[in-house]
Amino acid sequence: MFNLGNLALADEVIAPDFINHANPPGMNSRGPESARQVVMMLRTAFPDVNYTIEEMVAEGDMVACRMTMSGTHQGLLMGIAPTGRLVQQQAQMHFVRFKNGKVIDIGR
Repeated sequence: MFNLGNLALADEVIAPDFINHANPPGMNSRGPESARQVVMMLRTAFPDVNYTIEEMVAEGDMVACRMTMSGTHQGLLMGIAPTGRLVQQQAQMHFVRFKNGKVIDIGR
């Protein structure tokens, strides 16, 4: 969804009662629409955004994922003007909970 900007995937993989505890303040944090908003925000700021999964561990209904993100800052990001510079985030960690095959919770 993030790497390709495929917003239609949100309804396939995100539960209707999903909650994202890691959303920026003031953003909708519930349901598939909240995921679409985050994807649109990041792809507006970084049209070439790319997430790479470095490690993933699953136990029961929980998946822990360490990843890196990179992209060129070409659009507005939460009030920050584009710099044209490559941005790399090396240490992202996400904890994702699943229910009935869909993401129900992130970041708790």
